[in-house]
Amino acid sequence: MLVGAYPFEDPDEPRNFRKTIQRILGVQYSIPDYVHISPECQNLVSRIFVADPATRITIPEIGNHP
Repeated sequence: MLVGAYPFEDPDEPRNFRKTIQRILGVQYSIPDYVHISPECQNLVSRIFVADPATRITIPEIGNHP
């Protein structure tokens, strides 16, 4: 929604669902170069896409994020 692309798609093989699942499980995402989002937004996304729930940003923290 934020960037108009699926963040976990393999850029070389976007229709390869097996690679997409591997990228999701490995928390390997990318924001396309043509998308311009603020550093604060990039930081928020990086804190949301964390595999370990204990270190992932919480809902209250998201609400207080700049």
